[in-house]
Order: sequence, then structure tokens, then C-alpha cells
Amino acid sequence: MIKLEKYHKQKWSKKQINELMVLNKRFKLPYKKTEVFDLLCLQVFQTSLYNKEKFETSYDLFRREHLDMWENMTFNERNFFISQDLNKTKQSLKSFEFEGARIYIPFFNRLMNVLYDQETAILELPQFLKLYENFESELVPITTYGTLPFKANMSFAHFVYESNDQIVLFDSTIKTFFKLDANQSVESIPLFVKSQIDAEKIDAVAKEIAQNNQGAVYQIMHDEDLMAPRLKKKYLKMMKRGKL
Repeated sequence: MIKLEKYHKQKWSKKQINELMVLNKRFKLPYKKTEVFDLLCLQVFQTSLYNKEKFETSYDLFRREHLDMWENMTFNERNFFISQDLNKTKQSLKSFEFEGARIYIPFFNRLMNVLYDQETAILELPQFLKLYENFESELVPITTYGTLPFKANMSFAHFVYESNDQIVLFDSTIKTFFKLDANQSVESIPLFVKSQIDAEKIDAVAKEIAQNNQGAVYQIMHDEDLMAPRLKKKYLKMMKRGKL
């Protein structure tokens, strides 16, 4: 086995990690910046926060623009019109299906997501208006939804392949694959950061990763110039000695 991180040392930028840790501190989250899975969860949290704020700002804008008729509408009428107005915005947001509901904000439970999605006019009620800023008491773990937020591309890495209880993600910026399973364990498989890889090769590597076919992963990396020169020498030497 070759420890790829020894030769491919790229990571998310300090700026990205610092932004995530600011969220971690602000909302008193339990994540650690030294744990890859925790950082992936924080990325999902960041996307969730963006989605939540999109719902709220869109609602506020719509209400201001229709203030002259607002008081003359029933709750159902308000909800109907804001829902129509929000359709285009919702289509632009990352989301996924869970137990018959559309989840845009995976740090909220299913019911809260249903309310934001289908009963958006509730945001004018005092108990919901306070959630604009103070919603820590409503937070649920990102892992409540299993791997679904990651499959919905809510982290920096995009979903590529699924096999049994495992999924494989790929972050094209840092040229790194991540294999996640239902037990919240994660394995990083970094490529040479200067290498070029197309969608077909991404799919091929992801499939072998999901099937735990390490030899095939190394072979593709070698054949497609996805190894750093120093790693390639190490790989060929180990192959010659029959150690792989």
C-alpha cells in the first residue's frame, strides 16, 4: 500500500478552512479542522446556511415589494404567491429528497424543511422570525440524513459514484477523491495536483475506489499521469519488487 498523502499533499486552502471554523465557533458545532469528515460536514453546513438565508431574504424582498396588498391577503394567499415567486430560486439551490420531503437545510429536521419549503409565509410569525439569527436550538447533525447531503453536492466535492453503503466524491480543485460510508468514515485519495483528468477517468477511478480495488486505482493513476513524478518512481519500484 502506498500512502498517497506523502506524495500528494494538497489540501483545502487556509482561507476556506478558516471560514469553516468561524462557522464552527459561531454555532458551537463539534467539528475539528484536523478531521476530513468534519470539514466535509462543515461544508454542508455552509451550503445549508446559504440556502436558509436565500429563503429568508427572498421572502423579505417579496413582502416589501407587495406591502400595499400584504395586509389584505390571507395567510394561504400570501403563502401561494411567495411560493410561486420562490420557485426559480429553489431550483438554483442544492437539495435532496428525504422521506417524501425536499431538504434544502440539512442542519434542520424534516419538519422544519417542509415549513421553509411549503409554508414559507410562516417566516412572518414571531417564533419563526427569531430563527433568522437564533436557531442553534433547532440544529440537528448533518449525519441525520446519512450520505444524502454529500450526494447532493452540498460539500466542496461532487458526487461521482455509489456502491452499496459507500459513495465516492471528487473535488476537482484539489484533485482529491473522498470515499464515505454509512459509518461516517472517510478515506482521501489525492491525485497529482497538476494532473489533468476528464469526466470519463474520474468515473473510472471512482468505480475502482468504491470497489476497494487499490491496484486498479494505482494502475489508472500511473497510466493517465495522475501521479507525481516521485510517486511514479516509487510505484514502479514497488511493482518491480512485487510489493503491490
